[in-house]
This record gives sequence, C-alpha cells and structure tokens, in this order.
Amino acid sequence: MGFELDRVASDLKHCGPFICSVCKALCSLDVLVTPCSHPFCKPCLEVWMSKRVAEGLNCRCPACREELEKDEAVEGETIEIDGKHIAASPLETAQPLAFTVLSNVQVKCTEHDCYWVGDYGQIKKHLVEHNLTSVRTPSATPAGATTPAQQAQYTYDDASRVGVTTRGEATGAHHGRTLALHTQQKGHVEVDHTDLQRAMERCDKLKKQA
Repeated sequence: MGFELDRVASDLKHCGPFICSVCKALCSLDVLVTPCSHPFCKPCLEVWMSKRVAEGLNCRCPACREELEKDEAVEGETIEIDGKHIAASPLETAQPLAFTVLSNVQVKCTEHDCYWVGDYGQIKKHLVEHNLTSVRTPSATPAGATTPAQQAQYTYDDASRVGVTTRGEATGAHHGRTLALHTQQKGHVEVDHTDLQRAMERCDKLKKQA
C-alpha cells in the first residue's frame, strides 16, 4: 500500500509516473515495475495477482492488461505468486534512475502538527528521529477486494513500507515548507528517462530555493 497523495508536496509531473494503479496512492518504496513500465506497490500487485490466480483468470497488468505470467522464473525479473511466475522487478534494481526520482519526491510528515517536508526516501528516518511510528496509508482497497479478509490486507499503517534513502543524511532545508498538491486518479504515463532527468533537475532547483 502506498503513501497518501494528500501528504505529497511535489507536483504531478514529478510524482505522477509513480502512482499505483491499484491503490491510487504514491507507490511504496518496495515498488515493483512490470515490463510494460507500470509501477505498483509490492503488496498491491501481490494481492491483485493472487486474486486472479484464485479465480482462474489470466495474470494481466492491472494498468494496461498486458499478460505478465511467464513459463519460468527469472531471478530479478519475476516474482512467484501462488505458483505463478509474474514478470515484475524491484524498481530499485530494474530502473535505478526512476527509483532515485521516486525517492526524491517531496512529501509532508504524516503528523499534521509537524511541518517537515522532505525526500520520500527520508520519511522513515524523520519519523524515527521524532519518535513517530506510523506512515498514513490509504484505507481504500483495490478493485476486487470485497471480503473483510481481503480488505484487512489494505488497511495498515507501517513505517517499514517506506524504504531507506540512498542519498545520505536528511536535509533540513525543506522544514516548514508547504508546496501545492496536485493529484490524479487517471492512468499512468510511462517512465521516460528524459522526463526523469527533468524531474530530478526540478527537485534540485526547489531545494536551492528552500
């Protein structure tokens, strides 16, 4: 389950490519990416595929319906769900630049009385340093999760779902800042390296202005 969009400070051009099609939130940092370039929170994709396997349906991408089931497991390129080999890789290793951009998305502290704004990859560190323990995640459930047991898997607050930064110490320049939030509930755009580079440059420019 991802990070609530109402706590995202970056504009849509930066965070839009990383909105999970299942939970409609910013992908968690254990994000998986499919060969069709659609990112998903790891638990979202696992539950989605598990339900399709249980119903005897094809294991298709939740965003574009491309077939994702493979005949054999390939290390780093497939995950196993209920005996099926699903083409999906950790974004961190499959597309390191894209993962860096996701980690650089500016987010607000999940506590409303805290005005910290910083890198998404630093949110867990911030919470630990301020003796906070949870990250607010959406209570919305993915399509098809209709039973209480299925819905329960999609209602939790867990700081461990927010990964650890690869950029070193947190910067304090963004404390107290507020930026406009723009959300979307539409489909993804494919992650393009030119767009990612521009997003990184935009993020650096915002930091210099802070």
